[in-house]
Amino acid sequence: MALWILFREEKNYLKILWFILLMVFGFFTGALYVLIQLYRSQGDWLSFFLGHQKERLLKQSIKNRS
Repeated sequence: MALWILFREEKNYLKILWFILLMVFGFFTGALYVLIQLYRSQGDWLSFFLGHQKERLLKQSIKNRS
């Protein structure tokens, strides 16, 4: 869970904050993070799983197909 959050988040201060919250409150924080990201992604599963990395990874995938 922690690695997924660190992968998804763009800003370092948010990465640190979520990591500390995970260490203090455990999986409750992870569940809260998942609920927040489900709401923010508005049904876009790639945005949910990849976060800010979505565009970069899609461009890389298209480039590799060429």
